[in-house]
Amino acid sequence: MKNVTIILACMLSFTLVAAACGDDDDSEDATGAEGSDPDAVSHTEMSPEELEIWQSDLAAVGCYGGAVDGANGPLTEAAVTAYQTAKGLTADGLLGPVTE
Repeated sequence: MKNVTIILACMLSFTLVAAACGDDDDSEDATGAEGSDPDAVSHTEMSPEELEIWQSDLAAVGCYGGAVDGANGPLTEAAVTAYQTAKGLTADGLLGPVTE
């Protein structure tokens, strides 16, 4: 039952995040593909401290509604992917200079 609750929460979070992130009309033009960014890494490869910074930044733009705790998880991945999609970036979940 706990797994079902987590999955449903993630699905709802992704839907809300995608809607919130997509309303930003003053986004910069994304000319590079995130997948070609040699400095990009998966959020699962980051330290908790680095991840807290990303979670805080994503929360500040309305793309993360979870706890800023530095923990890797589906909410963080959904927030990164939703932000990338909203900004016209390759939605690969990788964090790096292009997404930043």
